[in-house]
Amino acid sequence: MQEALDLAQAKGIDNLTKRGLVDIGNTYVASGNYDEAEKYFKQSLDLSQRQKDPRNSARAWLVLGSLAERQNTPDQAVSYVNQALPFYQQGGYRKEMMQALHLLARAKVQKGDNQVAEQSFNEAIKLSQFLGDDSTACLAHEDVGLLFIREGRYPESISHFEESYKLAKSLGNKKNLGLSLTDRANALWRMGRYAEARAALSEASAIAERPDAAKHLSSLYYVAMARLALSERRFPEAQANAQKALDLAGSQVKSAVIAATFTIGTVLAFSGAPRQGLIKCQEAVELARQSGDPFLVSEALLALGEVMAQNGDTQGALKNSLESQEVFAQAGKQDSEWLAWLVAARASRSAGDTQKAQEYATRAQDLLSGLQQKWGADNYNFYLNRPDVQFSRKQLSEFIAGKP
Repeated sequence: MQEALDLAQAKGIDNLTKRGLVDIGNTYVASGNYDEAEKYFKQSLDLSQRQKDPRNSARAWLVLGSLAERQNTPDQAVSYVNQALPFYQQGGYRKEMMQALHLLARAKVQKGDNQVAEQSFNEAIKLSQFLGDDSTACLAHEDVGLLFIREGRYPESISHFEESYKLAKSLGNKKNLGLSLTDRANALWRMGRYAEARAALSEASAIAERPDAAKHLSSLYYVAMARLALSERRFPEAQANAQKALDLAGSQVKSAVIAATFTIGTVLAFSGAPRQGLIKCQEAVELARQSGDPFLVSEALLALGEVMAQNGDTQGALKNSLESQEVFAQAGKQDSEWLAWLVAARASRSAGDTQKAQEYATRAQDLLSGLQQKWGADNYNFYLNRPDVQFSRKQLSEFIAGKP
């Protein structure tokens, strides 16, 4: 591809040069080298602007926006996409306009504006169906499913991942096929439906474990493997897969880096290395705060709160668990919120505040019981059989029974 670009430049074929720069950038995106990709995208943008070429400028702005969204920098993504969108709107480029609006909705998700994002994704699904654009519909279904995971709406998310899977398969898009399977597994293991989760991950492995697999896909796949193992309290397996995710993600796939880091921290804290575990979880919280994504922040804070409680840091455990609880409550993510209240109850009891401890434990119990209505009896019963949930329920039962 580089040779063709050099030839186009030598012959002064500027339009091919501008498009070629974007195409080369996209190959670096696929390999996970985002810094190099950004360099080529910006070269295309610079050449397009100097030649007053609005179409190729818009294309460059759009791919820069997509790259920024992938790197969990939503403000930058919005800035880039907003510079591309007017050209597509005025010119009637419906497919590109949909892509731009889709990226803006994803940025909304990363900023915690879930309701607006869900409306945008559903509109994208309807419009893509009207236009017969299966590739856009595939991405929209995937994003709705991911949004529902953030809100603890796992049963609803699965149908969207299944639809995304069907569309990716019909399009022959292996990367999106692997992502749909991985994300479906993420919804399933959270409800304790381990057999189905493992089946999805087994199918995804043929794509995600290939040496030439996209780093974005492979790192998220190993995070799913790690967190499933952690939920079963299989600590060595969880740590090994989390480390694979870190190695593949580098500094590029931030969500994978954050989840893998606090997974390793949790494993260390419960495996006889509490100090090292604390450091890892603190690192994850710092990275999550840098991303500005409330979902990543709240998950990292909950892990840190649990590790601090394990270490006997009462004040730290209370502070971080209550901060995470607020975000989970706003998102309606009951399966995480009840755990945050439980950590707060443990910390309050350790601090000698038995009244607060009992109050927090009661809130945890109410939220846990409410999951049956939210998910249905079958999913709720699967969830109760998760080993980590059984461990936490035992702690909660002791509170409710008034045991010290």
